[in-house]
Amino acid sequence: MRVGSGGRQGRAAFSVKFLTSFKGLPFTNFLRDIAEEAAHLSKVFPAEFLTVTTATAAVRKFEFQCLSMKKSNGPRVQAFLKETGEGNVFKEIEITRDGNDVAQYEKIKKSVLDETGQSMTEKFHYLFNNPVVKASPVLHPETWPGDCEELASFGYDQLQIISNRYQGLLEKAGFRAECVGSEWQGVKSLVSLIKHRTTPNIYSALFSKNKEEFSNVFLIAEIVLTWPLSTAAYERGFSAL
Repeated sequence: MRVGSGGRQGRAAFSVKFLTSFKGLPFTNFLRDIAEEAAHLSKVFPAEFLTVTTATAAVRKFEFQCLSMKKSNGPRVQAFLKETGEGNVFKEIEITRDGNDVAQYEKIKKSVLDETGQSMTEKFHYLFNNPVVKASPVLHPETWPGDCEELASFGYDQLQIISNRYQGLLEKAGFRAECVGSEWQGVKSLVSLIKHRTTPNIYSALFSKNKEEFSNVFLIAEIVLTWPLSTAAYERGFSAL
């Protein structure tokens, strides 16, 4: 049997030492905790119908989970610490302890979480900072105010931001900005009568029955509801992880 090079043997020895140390085992479980949260996030973006609100909430949840890990450990690390206690055995494997293990683990954990947070900010900043993206939830009825007076005046500024951004494209499709106000009130009136408001079902019904009546609002909705978030956000974000 061919013996590996000194370099490979050295790396293997280091890995074994690290993975049987009280510093290394919490770290590997910590990475599994992060990977599990990332897996939950990754399932959001390939959805057949993905709204900006859903994508933003999923990214924010991942960020919150990472922030919480700075002060308290994730479930896998907690399980490891509970099983080992003050002992030197984990899953029937003898582990080594050093007086600085906990401090070094916390230092490495903080560094990884800081880098992950920075990467998430860089990759998904457009979800939170782009004015057009921030305005888009106006077209997601789940986010509308429940109070009738608030709903009556809701949404005009956001629709203006979106229509200004896509003015050229909208005008080519016959968009009439002066009609948006009255149409928007009509859309809100109809949607407010629907008991179970979910964005896909609502627009499916409205597009099929009232497209001509609300044609200018629907031109805006067609742009916003077909943004390629399922591709752009997913590819930008998970290269960071």
